[in-house]
Amino acid sequence: MTEMVTKNDSRSAADSSQIGQQLSTLATAVQSVESTRQLPVVAKQILAGLQGLVTFDVAVAAVGLSEIGPERATASQGLDSATAGELIAHLTNNGSLYGPGEDNPPILVSDWSAFWQQQGHKSMQQLVAREGLHSGALLPLTVGGETVGVVFFASRDVRDWPQNMQQVLQLFADAAASAIATATLYQDTQRSSNLAQQLLRISTAMHTGSDLQQIMERIAEAAANIYAAQCVWIEILDEEHSQFEQTYTYASDEDVAREVYLHGHDLAWSAVQREEMLHSNFLSADSQTRCNITAFPLRVDSEVVGVLTVARPTVQPPLGIERNTLQLLAAQAAVAIYNARLYQLAEQRSRRMEAAAAQAWEEEARARTLFEAAAAVTETTELPEILSKIAGNAAARIGFERVRIYLADHDKGVLCGATEAESDRAIVDISDQIYALRSGENMLVDAALSSAPYIIYSVSEKEDENQAEGESGRYERLFVPLRAHGTLVGIVVADNPRSQESISPQRTRLLRALAGMASVAIDRTQIDRLRELFISSVSHELRTPMASVQAYNELLLDEEAGPINEQQRVYLDRVDRACRRMRRIIDDLMSWSRLQAGEMSIDERVTDISECVNAVAEVLRPQATEAQVHLQVHLPEESLKVLTDGQRVEQIITNLVDNAIKFNKDNGRVDITVREEDQQVIIDVADTGPGIAAPLQGRIFEAFNRGVGDISRRTKGVGLGLTMASRMAEYLGGQIALASEPGVGSTFSLRLPGGDRDK
Repeated sequence: MTEMVTKNDSRSAADSSQIGQQLSTLATAVQSVESTRQLPVVAKQILAGLQGLVTFDVAVAAVGLSEIGPERATASQGLDSATAGELIAHLTNNGSLYGPGEDNPPILVSDWSAFWQQQGHKSMQQLVAREGLHSGALLPLTVGGETVGVVFFASRDVRDWPQNMQQVLQLFADAAASAIATATLYQDTQRSSNLAQQLLRISTAMHTGSDLQQIMERIAEAAANIYAAQCVWIEILDEEHSQFEQTYTYASDEDVAREVYLHGHDLAWSAVQREEMLHSNFLSADSQTRCNITAFPLRVDSEVVGVLTVARPTVQPPLGIERNTLQLLAAQAAVAIYNARLYQLAEQRSRRMEAAAAQAWEEEARARTLFEAAAAVTETTELPEILSKIAGNAAARIGFERVRIYLADHDKGVLCGATEAESDRAIVDISDQIYALRSGENMLVDAALSSAPYIIYSVSEKEDENQAEGESGRYERLFVPLRAHGTLVGIVVADNPRSQESISPQRTRLLRALAGMASVAIDRTQIDRLRELFISSVSHELRTPMASVQAYNELLLDEEAGPINEQQRVYLDRVDRACRRMRRIIDDLMSWSRLQAGEMSIDERVTDISECVNAVAEVLRPQATEAQVHLQVHLPEESLKVLTDGQRVEQIITNLVDNAIKFNKDNGRVDITVREEDQQVIIDVADTGPGIAAPLQGRIFEAFNRGVGDISRRTKGVGLGLTMASRMAEYLGGQIALASEPGVGSTFSLRLPGGDRDK
């Protein structure tokens, strides 16, 4: 009896020792797996950690299987690359063993051949037989019911598994799955931050210049970075859509680019013809180059203008965020191409109009006066003012007794009256004159729909519904359609109903020249409207991913995804500051868009100006500290309260202080002073920056103005801060004044109407 107890105690002690050793080994394995944030390294560390727990001859690991993951990664031991790839392909396609929505335990197998025969998987049965594999295990790696990886290992020996091995492997699988999820989140955060920055740079380039090559190269480079592509092509169709006329290429591997280009070119043409995204796998003749090629049509409205093609060394097509991001880049490329063509057509039309102007200039002084007036028209941005000037100049300077302008509304299918000018410069609203854009409706519509550059038609008094009393007989009427890029935008009608004077060839040429310039001016307003729409769209599209980047970054800072070290915290703090800076830029773009659209609203309430200033200083003080600028606030003893929109006031002060910090020197100062003067509340923002020369002070409030020379290169932003501040100040019934001395500094003063302090 005593001997039996002693044996049992010995066995128990041995088991406890073995379990303790396994737990220690497990802890070491888990620690090695959780020590990285890169999926390829995670896959290798999983096999390295596993090797400390069990013995095996061959093993493979595939991680990042979730569609939302940024990429897949694999690792293998004891197998050649072809066999490892074959094994991984079988495992990742056999969803019945680790289906989504299930937490599957490890499967420990003593006879792999029998196991796969039972599963009905002949390919795996043949593979394990070929490699002489007998015992082993299959570890599905799941997080929250979603499979994010799988591990397979096997031995060529037959073995029986200890009772507690499944629990040990389950603990290891849980740790490995957690490490995969953490690495995925980390790479998603980095990718989202990189994406936001690149999209912002592309958007800025599209708004600040028309260099199509530079924009296309940036888009191609961004696509390559986001998709980890070896090569990217952007091919642009000619106007007849019969061939590619321009190609922009970005390649990290020129040899691969040359090898796969023909295959990619054919796929790109098919995508253009079918007007849908297509992808195909490429395998070179020597089997050395394997990649997935995906082509995205570049579409503006319903027109395909080109194609974006990407190739990367994987057989997996773009999924989830990758596909959405590439589609967004394709949309940006399409808009850039469309804008470039608009600019090109406008330049061509301008050159033609300049030639016509030069010819008319030589004919007589009247023509010179006319084109000076036309130049003034092209400087106008408001469409009603443009139309009034066109009609007025045609009547007063060319010598027509009456000039009318109609605009085409293709959405409603009508020709609408816009304005009428008499020779005495009287302007009449004719918006009640509306005609269907249908052939045979009347002479006005037929002339507008005609392909002829102009029509002179003999009109009788019965045909003229606007003829004055006492007028009779027949006289000539000149119709000049207004077209932009071949599209009808309106028509100019000129005649002499009172004198019934014939229309000379010279007046016809002059009106056609003015009408051509009018078309350019009208088209320019449409381009400006398109730019405003694009700014609004991009700012809204960037806001959501930017918020996601910031949210994920805050989760990492709060250590929701696991502990972080001090160096990581430094990097994440930098990401947080960059996110906040980009959020301010996006907010400026959105506010600018609302201002341009006339959608800015004012919510007037009794506001404590001191509270507004303190709130701004609290937010921007870290930025000032980082820039080595001393930020000081000087408030009156008695708080100043005014009836205004406090949120807008804070936005104005934020832009002024942000500018003062950016355009300052090391160890400089920014002083915010609140004071009252002449029934006005004044907020002065003074800096010790380089100052602004007198000739440049008039331009400082212009949109997208970021200074000149070294100042422009050193500072970040889109140049809307002062423009927004000035416009908002006017909305609040105030203004912003500037006092600056080069080499000393600048002071921007926000002046607001004072209010009753007792309210």
